[in-house]
Amino acid sequence: MTFSSTLYQGRHVVVVGGTSGIGRAIADAFAAHGGELTATGATDTEVADAAAPFACARLDVRDTAAVRAFFSGRPVDVLVNCAGVTFRDQREHDPAVFADVVDINLNGTMRTCEAARDALRASRGTVINTASMLSFFGSGGVPAYAASKGGVAQLTKSFAIACAPVRRVAM
Repeated sequence: MTFSSTLYQGRHVVVVGGTSGIGRAIADAFAAHGGELTATGATDTEVADAAAPFACARLDVRDTAAVRAFFSGRPVDVLVNCAGVTFRDQREHDPAVFADVVDINLNGTMRTCEAARDALRASRGTVINTASMLSFFGSGGVPAYAASKGGVAQLTKSFAIACAPVRRVAM
């Protein structure tokens, strides 16, 4: 299948966690297809190191006020939630580390969806949330990551139900 380089022309795309890794690859693909991109990274260093041909901004998804400020008045046609962390070597068995992973991966996704909801409704936009195969079968080594990504899968379904247009059938 071939897509036009203008497929997303005029569309405002925000890729949260888009300065590196999978998020960066997604951001690059949207940009290659004409999207007006903003990719976010959690730190100033991540943003500076991105060296992207599109806008990059700092956004810590753990900060509700910062997330709301970031999306306030911002047009959004496509929201991609790709911010995420995992800690190997059994570190996620520590309750504090577990809580931080869940706050970034799951609660951060919730925060961005909530903050962008009005803009997405206005544009009849799209949300893409990234989960993981571990959403389905868990992990002894990274339990917080698996649990948080399982939560993202269910959150996505729940938001889809909540945001779907209500259709009334005449009886």
